[in-house]
Amino acid sequence: MKRNIVLVLCLALILIPAASCAKKGAGASSAESLLGYLPQSTNGVIVMDMGRIMNTDAAVKAIQEEKMAAKYKEFIEKTGIDPQKDIHFLAVGMTGDLSGKATEAAVILNMDYKKDDLLAKIKAEAKDVQETTYSGVTLYTVPEKDGDKPAYVTFLSDAIIAGGTENAIKSVIDTQQKKTESILKNEALAAILKGVRKDAMVWSAFAVPAEAMEKAAAENPMMGNLKGLYGVTMLFDYKNKGLVAEIKGLNKDEAKNKELATMLDGLKAMGAMASSQEPALGEVLEKIVISSGPDAITISAELPEDLLNKLKAKAEEKAESLLTKKPETETSEDEIEE
Repeated sequence: MKRNIVLVLCLALILIPAASCAKKGAGASSAESLLGYLPQSTNGVIVMDMGRIMNTDAAVKAIQEEKMAAKYKEFIEKTGIDPQKDIHFLAVGMTGDLSGKATEAAVILNMDYKKDDLLAKIKAEAKDVQETTYSGVTLYTVPEKDGDKPAYVTFLSDAIIAGGTENAIKSVIDTQQKKTESILKNEALAAILKGVRKDAMVWSAFAVPAEAMEKAAAENPMMGNLKGLYGVTMLFDYKNKGLVAEIKGLNKDEAKNKELATMLDGLKAMGAMASSQEPALGEVLEKIVISSGPDAITISAELPEDLLNKLKAKAEEKAESLLTKKPETETSEDEIEE
């Protein structure tokens, strides 16, 4: 098991969500309030309302499955945290080149926990945890193998934990101590955030540097329609027993938005023609709606629960097939001679 406690927590959030009537932690009154911990230099953010996520029908069913239940129990034993009761909100802030290794990332967790108990379990799991101090705040460092950056964890309050790379965590501490401004003072990203529907279970916003789009268009002519793209927003929600998804590319060039929508519609049609062997995939493509306007291109879909179950069953079938598939035997010398 990875010793990086941040990855352990994130893995639990993704793989083992469970039903709960989660109360709000003392450190945050909403998912959006976690943005105040992220520095002004942040150019991409993902926010999750874990209380709602863990209360979906899909999550209830997932936690009842035998394999998932075992992982859930193991997680509680190792961390002393019960995601059903203790985890409320999560925000991930990213700084730097979001397409490369230069990215710095910080995870802010709003949860109920006992510091001494959790810290003891972290140290038991990763025996080489190191302690340092930055601006009067203790940082717990877990060295990573294979050249990866070490992970840093710190306790900002009795309800807020931060984890991530060294520079990112130090920037979070500087922000909390008012030594630097928060993400809310990042004019480019703040403008994009205003258009995000923050009542969704998961929402995100990314500022796209103009030079990045210029470079992409120069390297690939098919990316020409993306010139002028300055931001991307995404949301995922669960309503009426189905998944609602939306991706929006922000661009004030209406003509390019229309051209891109036309190209994507063409790709969608080609995908539908090739999906005869995968009916569920064809159903997904039918649900996707692509539209354009003067300010953005929008890709949206509403996938009902029965379709989600089909996709899940198909994924499990393929995974099982890969696990049970026998490797092809090499041709023997006798067969070659024959």
